[in-house]
Amino acid sequence: MAKKKANKEDLEKKIEFLKEENRELKLDRSLLNSLLKYIPENIYFKDKESRFVKIGKAFADYMGFDDPNKIIGKTDFDLFGEEHARPAYEDEQKIMKTGNLYRRKKKKFILMEVLNG
Repeated sequence: MAKKKANKEDLEKKIEFLKEENRELKLDRSLLNSLLKYIPENIYFKDKESRFVKIGKAFADYMGFDDPNKIIGKTDFDLFGEEHARPAYEDEQKIMKTGNLYRRKKKKFILMEVLNG
């Protein structure tokens, strides 16, 4: 009987811990979304295949999209010409493999016509 009570108490502690973690994650997500919505910088996050997974409003506006979600899943190859997309992709892959951040000395963006739809 004592073992069942201890197991129940352990389970209740774990549940409370997970509830608190969930509250913290919700707050973190809310803060991140607020930053992405209101900060005037071009901010975005990409996955390992260099697809956009989270976009700031300023970047969406800069790219001519009325909704940041319309860029999710796209790559630089979908938004820019080869002249920009290829070196950007290679830079991103290098950063992910090495963990070393660096900036290219010269950035040149050649926008392709993108349909908002």
